[in-house]
Amino acid sequence: MKKSTKLTKRTVDATKAPASGETFLWDTQVPGFGLRVYASSRRLFVFQYRSAGRTRRMVLGGSPSITAEEARRLAIAAAANVAKGSDPQGDDVDALQRKTFADAFPDYIAERRGKIATRTQVEYERLWATTLAPTFGTKRIAALSESVVAQWHSARAATPTLANRAVDLLSSVCSWAERRGYRPKHSNPCVEVERFEEARRSRSLTLEEYRRLGATLDMALTTGIRPAERLRKVSTAKETKSRRPKSADAPRKQSPVIVGALRFLVLSGWREREALTLRWDALNFDRGVAVLTDTKSGRSERPLGMAALDVLRAQRRVEGNPFVFVGERAGSHLAEPKRVWQGVKEEARLEETAPFRLHDLRHSFTTVARDELGLGDHVIARLVGHTLSGQTSRYGEVRDATV
Repeated sequence: MKKSTKLTKRTVDATKAPASGETFLWDTQVPGFGLRVYASSRRLFVFQYRSAGRTRRMVLGGSPSITAEEARRLAIAAAANVAKGSDPQGDDVDALQRKTFADAFPDYIAERRGKIATRTQVEYERLWATTLAPTFGTKRIAALSESVVAQWHSARAATPTLANRAVDLLSSVCSWAERRGYRPKHSNPCVEVERFEEARRSRSLTLEEYRRLGATLDMALTTGIRPAERLRKVSTAKETKSRRPKSADAPRKQSPVIVGALRFLVLSGWREREALTLRWDALNFDRGVAVLTDTKSGRSERPLGMAALDVLRAQRRVEGNPFVFVGERAGSHLAEPKRVWQGVKEEARLEETAPFRLHDLRHSFTTVARDELGLGDHVIARLVGHTLSGQTSRYGEVRDATV
C-alpha cells in the first residue's frame, strides 16, 4: 500500500501491521495527519507539525475508537492552532512533564489488569507500596535518572532479591511511561542498572528422596504421620505439661484432599496456587489436559501425565463445589496444605542435606523431566506452564551423573 493516501475506514482497516516496529500512512488531504500502525496491530491517528523549531507529533485517538473523519477534523483544528503560532499540545506536555510516579502507578496497574495474573498484580501493588513508593512516589517520571536508581539499588545489598524485583517493576513502569509520553523514547533509567547476583534457593529431590516421599504420603493416609516437631505444642509450665494428652503428638491420619493435593503437586510440576484452585470444568480427561484461565503467565493449557490424572480422578466430587481439592467451607477450595507438608517432609527426611520448600517440587519436576526422561525444554515448558522455554532452563538442575 502507498505511504500516502486519503485516510478512510477502508484504507485504515486495509493497512497491514509491520513484522516489527511501526509504520506510518499519511493523509493526502490534511498535511501532517496520519495513521501510525504498530506490529501489535494497534492503530493510532496522529498529527505531526513543527513548533518552536522542532518537529512534534500528537496522538488524536485510536482506531476504531474514533473514525478517520473524526480524527481528520481534530487534525484540522490542531493545524489551525499551529498556523496561529501556538502549540496544540503545549499545556499537555507541561502536564506530562510534571507527572509523578505516584500519579501514574494506579494507571499502570489499571492497564495491566487482565494481562497479568491477579496474584501478580497484588504482588506489584505490595512491592510498590512497601518498597518503591517511599523513595520514588514523589519523583517526576521525566526527571528520574539512572544514577538515582543505581544508588538506591546498590544500597540494598542486604536484600538482593527484593532489590532486583523492585527495579524490575520500576523498569516496567518506566517503559510504560515512555509509551504514554511521560518520558522520551528509549530513556528507561533502569535498563543498565546491574542487578545483584541471587543465591540459588531451589534444589531437586533425588530418586531415593522421591521414594521416601511417596511412602510417607501413603503412610499419611493409612497409619498417619506425626506433626512436624516445630509445630508441636510444647508447654514449659508444669501444671500445663501434666495435663497434656499423651496422644497429642501421636501419628494422625491426614485428609485425603490434602494428601491428594500434595501428590498432584509432585506429579504435575504446577504452582501451588494453580493446583489448589483447579476446577472440574477446566479438566478434559479424554484429552488429558487442563485449561487454566488465570495463571502467572495468563491462559495456559497443561497436558497431564497418567499418574497425575489418576490423582484427580480419585478426588471426591462435592455437589455445589466447583473445585477439585475442596476446602472446609462450602464452595471453597483447599487453602493451606503447608502444615501437613511440614510433617510429610520431616517424616520423609527431605531436609537432611538442605532446606526443601513446597515450591521446590516444581523445580524437581523439571529436573526429572529433563535429566531422567530426556524431555526438551519446549516440552517441559508446556507441562509446567512457562510462556518461554528459555525460562524452563533456569529451573531444576543438571545432575553430576548426567554431566
